[in-house]
Amino acid sequence: MRVTVPLLALMAPALSLAQPCTGEKYEGLVEEAVSLVTKNHPVLVAEREVYTEQSQQKNWNVYVTTGYSVTNTFESGEAGPNAALRVNVPLFDRTHKLKVATARRLLAREVNSVNRDFLTELDKVCSQAYQVAELDILRRFYGDRLKYRQQRVDEGIDEANSLWKEAEKVQLTENKWLSVRSKLSSMQLTTAREYGGTKWNQLRDLLAEISN
Repeated sequence: MRVTVPLLALMAPALSLAQPCTGEKYEGLVEEAVSLVTKNHPVLVAEREVYTEQSQQKNWNVYVTTGYSVTNTFESGEAGPNAALRVNVPLFDRTHKLKVATARRLLAREVNSVNRDFLTELDKVCSQAYQVAELDILRRFYGDRLKYRQQRVDEGIDEANSLWKEAEKVQLTENKWLSVRSKLSSMQLTTAREYGGTKWNQLRDLLAEISN
């Protein structure tokens, strides 16, 4: 004799599925993703190069003068063709420091802007991941319920035509789940390519781990 399994027992495994963008590892993965973006986003790489160049520029000028003297002098030396190396060191010129400070400020502003935009996109990815998770629970539930109804039909409790509506729900939910899951993969790829620079593959993997 076959025993009918209670419907709530079939629902339990599906309802216990882990949710995306949560858990102990979530914050660490987000920090890792933000760090990767900060190091590799094309705009930030360019701004960092500008800042580095400004920082390394010298604050003094060296130039060579050439000439011809008809008499001996202290500056030009003996009479005849001569050349002199001159070094100009400004004592009170703050131009260099101001340029470095400006470059540093622009870099910091760009870092904040890029990271803020990235976290906004990550929030959208997570919202899409929630839809995927909800539909996954629903499709598993409908699938289990179809098995439950099938068991009742096999036992002669229900009519066979009662399965059609259940089977239709399973198929519709499965198709919708596949659609939103495909969109999630597309969003992960687009975000990774936009913000990951040369490390976009690594960022895509991080996004998948965060939102799956």
